[in-house]
Amino acid sequence: MVEQRRFERVVVNHEAELSFRAENLVTTEAAYARDLSMGGARVGAQSCFPVESIVKLELRLPSDTVTVLGSVRYAVACKGSHPYDLGIKFIGLDNDEAERIYQAISSANN
Repeated sequence: MVEQRRFERVVVNHEAELSFRAENLVTTEAAYARDLSMGGARVGAQSCFPVESIVKLELRLPSDTVTVLGSVRYAVACKGSHPYDLGIKFIGLDNDEAERIYQAISSANN
């Protein structure tokens, strides 16, 4: 199976925070961005978030913090301090958010 991606991914090591709302309950937890692209991020999390759920992702980039909305595309169990890997597709990035993420990706490539 050939992997087809619209955007280049770079490996990163950024702290993050995930928030998910289910009915009247909001769950927020520390997370870890493992890779990043203009289209989304792979995030290590303590909890398994439902696929297709909408989450708020706060990425703590080296020189900035950006908060974006995303849709969970996949969730798989893995080993390590964050036992779940979540694939998050960004939703509706505005120009400012996109520029800040682009800068983080460019920095990681250098």
